[in-house]
Amino acid sequence: MFRFFNSLQNIRHQPLQLQLLLLLCFCCGLFTTATVSAHPAANSALLINVSPQEIFIELDIPVGQLYGVAPAIFPQAKTANDMAEAMRIFSQIDRQKAVQYLATHTAITTEQQQTHLDWQGHVTAISVHNDGHDVFLKAHIAFVLQQGSAVAAKSVTRLHYDGVVHRVKNHRITVDQAITQTGSKPTKTKRIAVIRNNRTAIKLTMPADLSALQRQAANQITR
Repeated sequence: MFRFFNSLQNIRHQPLQLQLLLLLCFCCGLFTTATVSAHPAANSALLINVSPQEIFIELDIPVGQLYGVAPAIFPQAKTANDMAEAMRIFSQIDRQKAVQYLATHTAITTEQQQTHLDWQGHVTAISVHNDGHDVFLKAHIAFVLQQGSAVAAKSVTRLHYDGVVHRVKNHRITVDQAITQTGSKPTKTKRIAVIRNNRTAIKLTMPADLSALQRQAANQITR
């Protein structure tokens, strides 16, 4: 603070044109410092693991952004002075409101963008964690394939998710996918999309052995 006033005093003793030039440079320096030190708003991350029986989704949503669009999820929220206080405040979640929000903004759809009735979804876990910079809401959502459904491996199955981005236009959601074949470990994750608006529909890659599983289930029902 003292350096700030000393700098202004030094500028006053210069010729007028030089004063203006020095003042402009001084202001630019302040702007640059503020820009560099500012922490950009955190974005969301979505990890999908598709197996023949289940589409499993892991979500990480920054609570600061989520609170801005769905404050009812955090009934005790207020300004936090540090990470520990933020964790304590935002850990007090209204679970029912959180589940309702996730259910409203997450869906598995057909190629015609209609709700895919073969996949029934439910939230399996909700928690709050931090990565050292920001506090996130972590949620697990499982869409389970219904017995006797007519889904095939080559059918188009899409994921619709627009949490936060439906209201915050500069929010981004990175989407990675892994595939698990029956009796195998998940494949390496691959970036398949970055969601930038609430009209994004992501085409999922389905396991190659899904068709065989479907035929087996259908045979069991027809016997």
